[in-house]
Amino acid sequence: MESPQLKILVTSREPLSIPGEASLPVVSLSLPESSEGLGALRGTEAVQLFEERARAVRPDFEVTADNAGAVGEIVRRLDGIPLALELAAARLRILGVDQIADRLGDRFRLLSGGGRTSVPRQQTLQAAIDWS
Repeated sequence: MESPQLKILVTSREPLSIPGEASLPVVSLSLPESSEGLGALRGTEAVQLFEERARAVRPDFEVTADNAGAVGEIVRRLDGIPLALELAAARLRILGVDQIADRLGDRFRLLSGGGRTSVPRQQTLQAAIDWS
């Protein structure tokens, strides 16, 4: 049976080397410069993702002039890695952004214990790095 319109999307770090395969590189999320103002900070992809995921746990969360420094520090320290940003945002249930930024000296310990429904390699930043 043929299915000429069938398309399959596979995510992988390595090409599968199969006929018809097209590799599309995924670029890193844009990061804020340390000297950028609030508007420029909020315009970066890493901050937008962090804010979106933060609202999933705290619907009232917003990047403001008061927390912009801490949010910028978080996304820069985590190199804009989407999984790391998501794990950090989940910590807003119990910590403030200043506390998260302060505790990122040991980012592997802070960003642990992800969602129980996630596959093990996506539950912690350490597991993701080990897996990759």
